[in-house]
Amino acid sequence: MKNPYAYAFDFSIGRELPNRLSLQLSYVGRLGRNLLTQRDLRQPLDIVDPKSGVDYYAAATALAKVALAHPNSSFPTFQDYVSFVNSSINDAAIGPTAVYWHDMLPPLQAGATAYQSFGNFAGLSPAPGNQSLIQAIYDLYYDPFLSYVGNEVVGIGDLDLYRGLGDNTGKAYTFCAQPGCTGFGAGPGNYLNNQATSMFAWSSIGKSNYNALQATLRKQFGSGLQFDLNYTYSKSIDITSSAARLGWASCCNVGSPGTRLANAFDPNGRRAVSDFDTTHQINANWIAELPFGKGKRFAGNAAGVTNALIGGWQLSGLARWTSGFPFTVDNGNFWPTNWDEQGIAQMITRPRTGHFRQANGSISVFANSTAAFADFQHPFPGQSGSRNVVRGDGDAGLDMALSKRWMMPFEGQSLQFRWEVFNLPNLHRFNVASGLQTGSACACIASLQQLPESFGAFTGLLTQPRVMQFALRYEF
Repeated sequence: MKNPYAYAFDFSIGRELPNRLSLQLSYVGRLGRNLLTQRDLRQPLDIVDPKSGVDYYAAATALAKVALAHPNSSFPTFQDYVSFVNSSINDAAIGPTAVYWHDMLPPLQAGATAYQSFGNFAGLSPAPGNQSLIQAIYDLYYDPFLSYVGNEVVGIGDLDLYRGLGDNTGKAYTFCAQPGCTGFGAGPGNYLNNQATSMFAWSSIGKSNYNALQATLRKQFGSGLQFDLNYTYSKSIDITSSAARLGWASCCNVGSPGTRLANAFDPNGRRAVSDFDTTHQINANWIAELPFGKGKRFAGNAAGVTNALIGGWQLSGLARWTSGFPFTVDNGNFWPTNWDEQGIAQMITRPRTGHFRQANGSISVFANSTAAFADFQHPFPGQSGSRNVVRGDGDAGLDMALSKRWMMPFEGQSLQFRWEVFNLPNLHRFNVASGLQTGSACACIASLQQLPESFGAFTGLLTQPRVMQFALRYEF
């Protein structure tokens, strides 16, 4: 563990302009280092085959791609699945990575003629000898009753913990990747730790970079007007965005809810714009005296009651607008890489986002929630998913106040009237993190665990409804 620290630096140049105006341009940067991040010290290992150089992630991904092309839903009956495996699953179907399983698992023991999965539970009729290995491995990973695409850690468990791979003599086999390990017998193997399948801990591996151009146009009070107009163009990048003091949620364990990594061996796989990143920000504030009454442009000669009614009014306001906030689609209850951490979904096509009413009456971040569901898939083993690659609404607001002060005939006393309106245009901006406020175990703005028609449905707002308030203040 190392102490987190940050470098902060800026450079500004300013210029005075006519009519009490000034312009300032600034570069602002902040670099965070040694930031605390949680990762799994007992994550299943990505062991490399020393003979072929193929690693586990590549071998498991090749299996997953075949299974993705032949989903379990495509087999009307279980026997159809069995026929598919017997006829179509072989080394050639898997590709060059098939050698990984032959190298990392022990050869058939004396007396055995074929590998089997869970005592031939699937009813497979495997090819003879070592040719049956790929069929047995595929069945351990993607048997319709045991596992499914996106849940490859079950396959590791089958091979490393549960004695899922055997032969036709009843012997069991397991992964073997260290000197002195035969890979024969009860196991366990070397991919899962034999004391704990998961053990998250803090480590000082986090980094963040913030860079921004800030521009400010300011007018000092004069001719009845003053204002500030600010614009920021920025980008913030990190691997996790939460403070170390925050906990985590059991499903939405990325970004705001927590600081854990699904793949501890590839921290930078989660490197993306921060959860709070907004590319563009504009805000303004102003005070303007209305040009009515004594000494003003209109009714400049007004006096007495007339001036008391129309003179001395001020209009002030605050305005703000940002571009959209990024968000991440959760992977749902699928575990491709980590025994305890589902991770986040992989985007394959960028969907259109914003806020859109769906056929069921909900408001979704996606223009077509059912179509957008197909734009994401479960990551393959070792992949970190697509973090913060899509954006929803940004913040926006306009607050204004109309006020007037009357000086009383008594020294130092006055009467002030104020009419304030918050969110004057009654803007609606939806919160892409609103699902986190529901308290549900899997309350993400979008999760592959949701039904397609509810995918990306909002449950909260960034904005508040329009509110007006009136005040009459006597000062003495």
